[in-house]
Amino acid sequence: MQHNTGTQKLLNAIGNTPLIRLRGVSEATGCDIYGKAEFMNPGG
Repeated sequence: MQHNTGTQKLLNAIGNTPLIRLRGVSEATGCDIYGKAEFMNPGG
């Protein structure tokens, strides 16, 4: 599957850093909202 330029840039920025679903904000907005868990990335 090919991604548009914006999506590809976003995926490259995330890299291998784990994402954590932010439950409170997700439930309040009705959308799945995620945050990057930079503390789990040994490279910072």
